[in-house]
Amino acid sequence: MKEIEIRPFEAKDSSQVAALDQERFQLSPYREKTFLDSLSLLRQKILLVSSAKEVLGYLFYGWVEDEAEIYRLAVKKKEEGKGYATALLEEGERLLKEEGVKTVYLEVRKSNFRAQKLYAKEGYVFYRERKAYYDNGEDAYCLKKGLE
Repeated sequence: MKEIEIRPFEAKDSSQVAALDQERFQLSPYREKTFLDSLSLLRQKILLVSSAKEVLGYLFYGWVEDEAEIYRLAVKKKEEGKGYATALLEEGERLLKEEGVKTVYLEVRKSNFRAQKLYAKEGYVFYRERKAYYDNGEDAYCLKKGLE
């Protein structure tokens, strides 16, 4: 079994994270520069789940005062079902609590049942729907979770 760790994103990870983003979000406007730029921002972070050789998943989030938003949570297709997304989400929430964040928000595609199930299991609740939110016209469910 390979050694897995959750760690902060570094510049050397940018090409792998960008490739994973494109694999999981084909319509994504994010590019390698998007992830690299996060390194210079105080209130944006990326956490990785990785083996010694490769990035297996990432959580990209940001916060202002006591509110945070999850921009992306992605795990390589071949690594799904191993608990990596849950581990990333839980570690991200722990770090956000340390920053004084009280509420975390995110959007999820209406068709992404796997992600919806994960978020529900982790305590996220629906609070509104955004019609035609994504570039392809798909609706988004808006979810939130209190960290207190």
